[in-house]
Amino acid sequence: MAHQTTALTNAEYRQVKAWSNSDLSMINKSAALIEWSRNAPSSPSSTGDIGTATHSAVLEPESFVGDYVKMPSFDKRTKAGKEGAELFEQNMVGKEVISDADYTLVTDMRDSVMAHPVAKKLLTSSGESELSVFFEVDGIKCKARFDRKPDHEALGFHCIVDLKTTGDMSKFKYSVRDYRYHCQAAWYRKAYFELTGFMPRFIFVVVSKQKTFGKHEVRVFELSQEDLEEGWLQCEFDIEKIKEFEEFGVGMDVEVLALPKKW
Repeated sequence: MAHQTTALTNAEYRQVKAWSNSDLSMINKSAALIEWSRNAPSSPSSTGDIGTATHSAVLEPESFVGDYVKMPSFDKRTKAGKEGAELFEQNMVGKEVISDADYTLVTDMRDSVMAHPVAKKLLTSSGESELSVFFEVDGIKCKARFDRKPDHEALGFHCIVDLKTTGDMSKFKYSVRDYRYHCQAAWYRKAYFELTGFMPRFIFVVVSKQKTFGKHEVRVFELSQEDLEEGWLQCEFDIEKIKEFEEFGVGMDVEVLALPKKW
């Protein structure tokens, strides 16, 4: 039986033992990557920090104000500047301290998203943000975390809204391919269906980190039915690999490297 909750932080959601879309992307390449992901040390990247902060600013504005603080300008070339920065961070324990430039980038992208009428309606209509959904596929425990699940009564249709940042809007379609966003869309739609009995639309709200003519471009996309069906076929293939992994473990799963056609 599928169920949902908004009570979990992202970190708590990640700790729940169930298969996510990210897990499917890894096992699609190699079952060994599952064990590697579980055991390898990690630390957040600056790129990930910007994406996380942007999600917070757009989807949970009150939390963003409470959780994020802008680092004042300190001249770290001087001893006094270094000490001032260290003291400030010590006084901000429990807060996410980001640079003035990054803070401005995040808030500018947030404001640009809210300037797009369709994006604004999708993101501000009544509904739930950062919604964790737990469900089963063929007896496999699964999970998904929706950026936004608007109330279908508010929009007149069922949908999931996914916020993405991109370095180049013209190349976002390649990101969909390279990062298997069509599989993510299919996986989340399956989670929604198991939860509600309705198959939703999956809508991307995409904001560029780079400015074009002084603005962070914002676009709203959804995939074709053909691409969504291909995404689900990939998910079904990955689920079979999960079943093998759960029964037999990693074994000696060595990836085959396909060389480029032209050097």
